[in-house]
Amino acid sequence: MSKVFNAYIDEAGDEGFTIRNGEWKSSKWFIISALVVPEEFDRDLASVIDDLKDEFRSKNKLKPLHFRSLNHNRKKKVIQEIVNKGHFKIIGIGINKTRLISTDVLKNEKQFLYNYATRYLLERISWLVDEYKRKVNLIFEHRRNTSYKELDSYIQSLLN
Repeated sequence: MSKVFNAYIDEAGDEGFTIRNGEWKSSKWFIISALVVPEEFDRDLASVIDDLKDEFRSKNKLKPLHFRSLNHNRKKKVIQEIVNKGHFKIIGIGINKTRLISTDVLKNEKQFLYNYATRYLLERISWLVDEYKRKVNLIFEHRRNTSYKELDSYIQSLLN
């Protein structure tokens, strides 16, 4: 048995705080979550996703399966198939942006909210890793405007 988890991390929502005429234009929620899989079951999970892509007639198996692009029935199918496989945990952090005070830090430091939410997600992942006495590989979904170097520096500053 491997002593490693793979944590696949992705977010939903945006980091903006745009309000016009009293109405939110940005998403009201920022969500970041991880699908945490023991490394020895990683291929099983990948095969489930590949099978679903075949079923959904995805043209390119190398292209990620984006949950937001699926209709409701396909979303239910994806969740059910992953649940049937088992051997995983889902950890999520949700931030209701309407409850935050829109400070200059949130407005001017583009990556602040992402880093802040990631901090809490990683904390919870660490609890799971510690409970099972394992290590973890963190696999972040690529975000165009995210500096992973800045995120790494932020995480390192928390560890010191």
